[in-house]
Amino acid sequence: MFYLSDSYRQLRNPARKPVDYKDTATRFAYVYKYVAAHGDYLIQVMQRLLWRVGSTLFTDKIARVTCVGGGPGTDIIAVLKYLDEHNKEKRSRR
Repeated sequence: MFYLSDSYRQLRNPARKPVDYKDTATRFAYVYKYVAAHGDYLIQVMQRLLWRVGSTLFTDKIARVTCVGGGPGTDIIAVLKYLDEHNKEKRSRR
């Protein structure tokens, strides 16, 4: 995991070496450390947006979701978790 942390600190450095994900341990460390954090970050962003907008973020039964950087898997999981939490909150108010 130190390899990824060190590599990610240098992402803005144009002379940096690209992250090498060929090693299974590196891929596992990435999933273990960053995927869950990215999903949680997206949920927090959607909650703040909901508070600012003051209404439902997803008004239609069908939604289009665009990946915002963590990969489609984490983004979809984050949206689904947000919707589940939001629906639980709505049901508890009734």
